[in-house]
Amino acid sequence: MSTSSDRTFHEFFRAASSRLPRKLALIADGTPHTYEELWEKSGWLAKSFLRMGVEPGDRLGLWLPNSMELILAFLATARTGAVGVSINTRFRKNELSY
Repeated sequence: MSTSSDRTFHEFFRAASSRLPRKLALIADGTPHTYEELWEKSGWLAKSFLRMGVEPGDRLGLWLPNSMELILAFLATARTGAVGVSINTRFRKNELSY
């Protein structure tokens, strides 16, 4: 068994989801979300990322405002073994192309 310092973020989250599936994890835009719900939804998104060709170690740009979708995208990215890179939503085309 790995020690807590050896576990990844998604492993910690999976453990919390297993221990506390119906416990409130967060409230986003006034809507409560449980650990189980976040784990399930991030799994669907992680599978989509993998089908699109995302591989462990890849950097995945996340151009999303602070939202439930951003949280799910970061969790799903971690589940694939890739690294989520938050991109400032105020950037415009010329800044993004740089």
